[in-house]
Amino acid sequence: MPRSDSPLRAVETALRYQCPDGRRRTHTARGEDWQIGAGSPLPSRRLILPGGVTVTQRVVPRPNDAGSPDELFDLLENEVRIGVRLARRYPTSYPAELDRLVGYDTDGELPFVLFAQPRGEPLSTIGGELLPEAQQRFTCSILRGVLALQTAGVVHGRIDPRTVRFDGSTVQIWDYSGAALHGESRGPGGEPPYASPEQLAGRGSAHSGADLWSAGALIYLATTGRRPPPTGPVLDNHSAALRALLDGVFAAAPESRPEVAELLRRIPADATPPHAEPLCDAAFDRGTAVFASLAERKRASLATAAPLPAPAPAPPAPRRWWGGKRASDAKRRR
Repeated sequence: MPRSDSPLRAVETALRYQCPDGRRRTHTARGEDWQIGAGSPLPSRRLILPGGVTVTQRVVPRPNDAGSPDELFDLLENEVRIGVRLARRYPTSYPAELDRLVGYDTDGELPFVLFAQPRGEPLSTIGGELLPEAQQRFTCSILRGVLALQTAGVVHGRIDPRTVRFDGSTVQIWDYSGAALHGESRGPGGEPPYASPEQLAGRGSAHSGADLWSAGALIYLATTGRRPPPTGPVLDNHSAALRALLDGVFAAAPESRPEVAELLRRIPADATPPHAEPLCDAAFDRGTAVFASLAERKRASLATAAPLPAPAPAPPAPRRWWGGKRASDAKRRR
């Protein structure tokens, strides 16, 4: 997990949370004031835990703050549900391409999640065509990330330039607030031109072909520097390598698109899925049921909570840590 090289304001916070493996921890952390934006609909801040480990905390604001607490709690609950599943599927070899859940508290006064500090910069801030030597690394890594999600039975549903970061070597897919399990029903979500047509319309059930479409759209952006049209790019005027790589990716039906492993073989690159442990733990199933019950109680309590305290005044000319878009550009539904 990355460590911070720059000091944060001395805002001390007592944290009590549960880890994905069930352990409970209590820390006093230092961090920033709340910020809204950075590609997530949930207010967030950076925290430093004891030992210098940096994490990102995202919370559900109380009534009279931005957004609907009930709706935002659903997003946070989904972050926990998907984050725990990924942690349980990859307990010893967590894929570098996926954001990792550190802990959560959904029953406290201010429900929150903790994720490992993001790596790299969002593709939206990098902008345009990547240098040729970076294009291959980006392409391989984004496909490895989609393969890791597929192997775990997860459909992200919102892979786009704001939820994909790149450090020049490896991507990181983050923000699971709009994710679903393969085969689950879903509503409309994502944003054109990066979301597939069926994802935008909410047709059918969650399918990994939607994430493949999104990954293909980002590969096209990183290779050409152009946003693809919502119906998928016309590849006839591009290089033979790009045409061969993305052949079939933008088919109308998700079942007609190639497998992620097939695209990795076209590069060519290692198409072996990451090792994932099976989910056959009765205790985990019971814990999921308890979590659902606690989440329902928390939804009911949010309506009577007090507003989130106003943040402390910021120092002159602050340097925002995320480097992303403004909050007005970041509001969106899953």
